[in-house]
Amino acid sequence: VLVGDNWVKVLKEKVQEYSDRSERDVVLSGIATFVTLSRQGDAYKRSLLRKGAIELTMKVWEEWSHDEGIMDCTCSLVLSLVLNERISLNSKTYPGIAILIRKLANVIHSEHAGGKASALRALYHISNQRKKAETTGKTALHDVRNALGNEVSVRAMLNIIQPEHVTPPVVEAGLALLWKICLPREDDNTIVLGGSLENIHSAVSILDRAKTPEVFEAGCGLVANFALVQAFPPDVAHRVATRICNLLDDPEFRTREVANAAIHTLCNLYANDFAKPGMVTVGALLP
Repeated sequence: VLVGDNWVKVLKEKVQEYSDRSERDVVLSGIATFVTLSRQGDAYKRSLLRKGAIELTMKVWEEWSHDEGIMDCTCSLVLSLVLNERISLNSKTYPGIAILIRKLANVIHSEHAGGKASALRALYHISNQRKKAETTGKTALHDVRNALGNEVSVRAMLNIIQPEHVTPPVVEAGLALLWKICLPREDDNTIVLGGSLENIHSAVSILDRAKTPEVFEAGCGLVANFALVQAFPPDVAHRVATRICNLLDDPEFRTREVANAAIHTLCNLYANDFAKPGMVTVGALLP
């Protein structure tokens, strides 16, 4: 049984030692051990946070950014550590969380890095945290928006969740994070961050194949934001509205959260003069 925090220090030093020697298998085994232990209870998670597991992770990222397996494992460790905000990695237990957020964003931006799915899920969970940083008085969502609030990031996130083999938790995390980031401009709500026709089509194609209420709700939220874009295609509006009406007829999807997001989407599409022609026959489809 591992008692106290010393085991973290010993393992961390070994991982760093063998990383300096470029001993890949030992580094991967060490990080995988941290991942396993982080899932064994609150005490292990606290020990990892207190004794520098995140600092080690970011150091490994610098040295092994080319290695898909190691990147995947280290991002899985971060994801495990951010789950359950009460005792997890947050702005109180790790004051440097803004730096970590930027590093996770770099993983998402990188063309060939492994760990993108875990990095995306980690950023989503961080964005939900309510604790405020002592230095800024703001939640981590502020730092997440700073790191991902640009066109390149929006496209990168859509590229991660668009393939059909991606699991629902990853798709939900990506859509929900984009929902928070792809916001209209304050001075002109017809200009939405990431609201290009390419991104609109990507978001709608993901919404089309939503298999869980959570994915569908997040997809509706994102499409509702994109529906403010002045040039939203009417044929795409009709496709979205038809999909919404069909799924709302399914008892599994008829939840308060899904209904709110779906109605928000339909209202925004109806309010968009460019998209409105595609909505003409939708009323007859409502359950």
